[in-house]
Amino acid sequence: MCLALRASSISKFHLDVSRVTLIYHSETTITPFFTLSQNTFKSTINQQLTDFSSGDIHFQRVNSIRHPIITSCMFARYIELLFYRANAELKREASRAYLGMLWWLIEPVLYMSVFYVVFGLGLRQGGPDFVVYLLAGLITWKWLDSTVRTSSNIIATSVGLMNQVYLPKMVLPGVIVIANTYKFLIVFSLFLVFLVVFWGIPASEHWQALPLLLAMQFLLICAVAGIGAALVPVIPDLKYVVDYGMTLMFFMSGIFFDINDLTPEIQQWLRYNPMVIFIESYRDVLLYAQWPDWQALLNVLYASAALFLTMLVLLVKLDRFYPRVVG
Repeated sequence: MCLALRASSISKFHLDVSRVTLIYHSETTITPFFTLSQNTFKSTINQQLTDFSSGDIHFQRVNSIRHPIITSCMFARYIELLFYRANAELKREASRAYLGMLWWLIEPVLYMSVFYVVFGLGLRQGGPDFVVYLLAGLITWKWLDSTVRTSSNIIATSVGLMNQVYLPKMVLPGVIVIANTYKFLIVFSLFLVFLVVFWGIPASEHWQALPLLLAMQFLLICAVAGIGAALVPVIPDLKYVVDYGMTLMFFMSGIFFDINDLTPEIQQWLRYNPMVIFIESYRDVLLYAQWPDWQALLNVLYASAALFLTMLVLLVKLDRFYPRVVG
């Protein structure tokens, strides 16, 4: 049980108290959530509260186990924390290797080179444009694959942080999503330059669809990564389902072959995989100067929105349950 102290915003005060939430624990200690040190925070509050009338302050009894308080200010701070931790994660990852951030480019190049050697040179799949055909599929697939695989285990590996301070668990997979999205955008931007400068494909008006495609795929990635992060700590065996499921989707996404060459019955089943729709859409826009199939993308958007809401419900409902399970 905890008490949340709130005060209405009054313009004459130097401190906007309406944006602050204090949590009083049973030991009567005050734990500020944000950037002020505890002593500075307490002294500032004491100074400003001397001018408050008793009607300006009210207490609200809160069940901290089932319904943690999240004010608009706290939400903004959590978003700030999300990007701060994503930036820290990128710096930490870069500091582990001698080449640092160059590995953000080298690793996907090596990854795509392996598949090109196997399928392009070894099995002689595709024609002269098979390189860009393959890259368009692999780059967009890897964004989803690496994010989902890493996010599914992030809550279990963050038990130390959860025992030290409270934060919404949706922040944890969010950090992975933001960090991987940043790396993806770098690689994807270089791919666009490669298409125009080295492959001679001019930028067409159809490229205007790219921001919308990226936003739709981002929503799908957030939803799938969040659901994996929410369920794996509760049912650890699902980690294997995620790993092998992503491998199966990889070979069923049309990365190495054209879905349209298959029979209509098989095409119908494969198109239930949303990555088939996205990969075809990127190829239509970038390689063939065509508009994507908007109806198919709209169906994926509806499904992604439903999954995203499911993810939010799971992470909120299980928020206080995770420290006891993974600890």
